[in-house]
Amino acid sequence: NPPVRQEALWVVILLTDGAANGGACPSSTWLAQPFCRDTDGSSRHSIGDPNYDADDYARDMADFVGRDQNAMIFAIGLGSQVQSSPYLPHDAGEQLLQYAVQDGVGNGLYYFAPSAGELRDVFQNIANNIATRLAK
Repeated sequence: NPPVRQEALWVVILLTDGAANGGACPSSTWLAQPFCRDTDGSSRHSIGDPNYDADDYARDMADFVGRDQNAMIFAIGLGSQVQSSPYLPHDAGEQLLQYAVQDGVGNGLYYFAPSAGELRDVFQNIANNIATRLAK
């Protein structure tokens, strides 16, 4: 393995519809909607809690990447379900993505792209932001 450069800026770009629906799935949510999620988007459970769900798992992974790995996270919410889903609490996807960018080196940024047509500009903004931070 090559040596890790401690001075390097670690960047993660997360592109998602914002719906955490995998990773941890309590049996109480197997037949319900939202699948693998409790209906309270503001709840947070610990590993081992019977209500530990996909949203809890996603937040734990954001903590790991942002805090433990000191990576800057840029999150892109793609599509209408990020801000409104028939199965999740209002803007649960957006709340999750905003949470993900709070931690880590220098805090990342959250972008919303209603459709794939906006992605080019979003990625350009991210590239410009990374270049600015590297130049400081």
